[in-house]
Amino acid sequence: MTELSVNVNAVAFLRNRRGLPWPSVVDLSRIALEAGA
Repeated sequence: MTELSVNVNAVAFLRNRRGLPWPSVVDLSRIALEAGA
């Protein structure tokens, strides 16, 4: 059973909408995986 789910697409949308290089989708994905996603 999934204990944690992270919508990485939402992070990419925010980053692209702002026109800034952060938040990093790769960094967020790594953190999410380490947290059990």
